[in-house]
Amino acid sequence: MEPFAQLGATLAADVTGVADADIISITVLNDEQVRSVISQLAPALENEGKPDTVIVIHSTISDTTAAELAEQYRPQGIHIVDARVSGGGAAAETGELAIMVGAERPVYERIKPALKQFGSMVIHAGEPGAGTRMKLARNMLTFTS
Repeated sequence: MEPFAQLGATLAADVTGVADADIISITVLNDEQVRSVISQLAPALENEGKPDTVIVIHSTISDTTAAELAEQYRPQGIHIVDARVSGGGAAAETGELAIMVGAERPVYERIKPALKQFGSMVIHAGEPGAGTRMKLARNMLTFTS
């Protein structure tokens, strides 16, 4: 974490340490870890009085996970978005990733400027879950060709 701190990042002691952010990105291993992180964050967001927080999932998850989580946390004012990335390490280093976003349109418009910081192509795929489905279709086309 130290290289990030040297670049100006504020380090958090645990997951709940980011609860004051308006947009929170999650990149963990799988569905179970995504659910765990969000379940830890949700009470902290309520304690911070942070309605309208957006949690952006970049992890490789099932296409139903983001939709289920979006439905579950919507009553708390938490917006769950899936924003799958494509392009590999080279594109990440140059800020030229392709990002496929599943989100309600107003939420997508709100987070798009943040995603443009590391993605040269940011596409609204539809409702939560659609970003994952678009990434799967992109992968299938790539592997087929």
